[in-house]
Amino acid sequence: MRVFEPIVHKVFYSTLFIFLSVVFSIRAAQPVLASGGNFAAGTGLATNPYQIEDCSDLQAITNNTALRYILIKNIDCSASATWNGGTGFTPIGSVINKFSGNFNGNGFTISGLSMNVEGGYIGLFNWVNGGTISNVGLINTNITSTQGGYVGALIGTLESGTVSRVYATGSLYVDNGGYTGGLVGRFLAGTISNSYTRLVISIPNFGYAGGIVGYMGGGTVLDTFATGNMTGVAIRGIVGFKAAGTVMDSIYDTATGASDNNGSGVPTSTTAMKLVASYTNMTLGLVTVAWDFVGNPNNDSSNNNYW
Repeated sequence: MRVFEPIVHKVFYSTLFIFLSVVFSIRAAQPVLASGGNFAAGTGLATNPYQIEDCSDLQAITNNTALRYILIKNIDCSASATWNGGTGFTPIGSVINKFSGNFNGNGFTISGLSMNVEGGYIGLFNWVNGGTISNVGLINTNITSTQGGYVGALIGTLESGTVSRVYATGSLYVDNGGYTGGLVGRFLAGTISNSYTRLVISIPNFGYAGGIVGYMGGGTVLDTFATGNMTGVAIRGIVGFKAAGTVMDSIYDTATGASDNNGSGVPTSTTAMKLVASYTNMTLGLVTVAWDFVGNPNNDSSNNNYW
């Protein structure tokens, strides 16, 4: 037996070496989440969401789209312009890896988010199904799509879910058709509420663009407004192309260049857009239910202080 022990040992250690080599190679191939390999803190659960402190953390949400995330500071994503060979930030999730979790901006902003792609579902989030996104500002966003697609500063396609207290500024440039929305490219079900955009939206060739939604096939848009500037063939104040769904108490600035309201949204002068009364005095005919402003005596009955 002793004669064969060295051979057995060699086989054992050789097998162990191969096994460990495979394990370490797999671990090395796994994507690094961010910030030294982890989020700032958290477990991704409802009581302890993952804490996001930089743009790499933000990108890492794609690794698990069913958990909970929260911003803990303002995030600068301007460096994303050079990521991935110049195509920029990769939208979170995909058609087969849809975001169904909870993203809470916690009142912070994401600035300088950049993408330069050829069509698809384009936005901070690629595709959302059953997810919740709230309390975040996207500022100085810069998105270009040379081959149409469903494009929004926040979401490419919102299959179902909730978007609330979100705003976006910056520019969206979409060539060769598609549907472009200030916040959501395609909206099928759920709710978009208490949100606004102030974007430069350009669709130089055929396509549809709206200040909040590009294509609307269902769901509800409630208490939103859009300003900024839009240029193109089919541009509308709130929804670019409305096949179904409901738009309520939403207002857009006539100076945006919108050609008509597409049966959704109320065209309003720039001057009136700046008056609280436009959103709280129902006798003016711009809203049917007063918006809920912080500290305003004309708040609606819920007193949630959304605005």
